[in-house]
Amino acid sequence: MVRGPDGKILMAQSEEDEDEFHVLKLEIEYIGVDRLCNISPEDIFKEGIQCPYHTYKDPEMTKATGCRGAPSECSGPRIEFHEVWDRDHPEAPWEKSPWVWVITFKSLS
Repeated sequence: MVRGPDGKILMAQSEEDEDEFHVLKLEIEYIGVDRLCNISPEDIFKEGIQCPYHTYKDPEMTKATGCRGAPSECSGPRIEFHEVWDRDHPEAPWEKSPWVWVITFKSLS
């Protein structure tokens, strides 16, 4: 099994037929560089970090998980992305806002 940067499966072996593979075809739409701290809320979501408000749309669940208001006001996903980044990249902490590759894809499958 091959996974992309967002954790989605790009190529997997079928359980029914061990010799059969399913391939996700991608087209690169953009390649560039940017400072890590410039990441948008939309791109944080695309990286797999979600606020419970966006996931549940349930006021009780939102309150229970600590979301503070409307999605545009919620800093939860940004804080979580910051923590995940620092855990996975201790050599390039969030506070230094390292330069990172920005690559976007379009699925052709």
